[in-house]
Amino acid sequence: MKKNLILLSGWAQPPKTLKTLCRLLSDIFNLKRVTSTDFFSAKGMEPIFSEYKDGCFVLGWSMGGMIAMESATQWPDTIKGLILINSTARFCSDKGYSFGLPGSHVRALRRSIKKDPEDTLIDHFTSVSSPHPVHVNILKDKAKQTLETGVDTLCSGLAYLLKTDLRRTVKSIQQRTLILHGLKDVIVPSEAGTFLSKTIPISTIEYCENIGHDLPMRRPRWIFEKVETWL
Repeated sequence: MKKNLILLSGWAQPPKTLKTLCRLLSDIFNLKRVTSTDFFSAKGMEPIFSEYKDGCFVLGWSMGGMIAMESATQWPDTIKGLILINSTARFCSDKGYSFGLPGSHVRALRRSIKKDPEDTLIDHFTSVSSPHPVHVNILKDKAKQTLETGVDTLCSGLAYLLKTDLRRTVKSIQQRTLILHGLKDVIVPSEAGTFLSKTIPISTIEYCENIGHDLPMRRPRWIFEKVETWL
């Protein structure tokens, strides 16, 4: 019998981004995709988790992983396990925590996306795909898809990334957790994944060589195999 899986994507990622990974995971899960629009709505995640009386697993990529970790402590009886891809306890660097971008960078990104959203997203997606180049036409198309969600939703996501600090929260996560991280990530350094593996009580970490923040797009089968083994 298939288990239930909720999939939470990263900031500024349009629905089509993870289609290959979703197709693979659908072989072993009853899969439901949740967008940042759902999370930032007035009711938040409660209506979604209330559907799963028999429990579910949650997979989160980047910001989606942060939402997954936060949710794990709020719905400990519903969420049976976590799969965190290139995620972090804190997106912005801080005293004693250098595994993130400076807060000034995120604030600048928020200002820029209001003034020139398409070019700002193209620059961001270029960093996401690093160290591998992506043709500019593909990036432009992705930016246009992302902007269909609206600039306000994107700004809400950046506000969440600026303020959220889960370094204490993750210590109380009781669900078993699989952590997957690309070693070449320039958005969320792999050290952030290592921090999670050392802090979440029941956790396993796997690193992917020569892959950056776009691990779910570049190595979907690698992720599927790691998840299937972990289950």
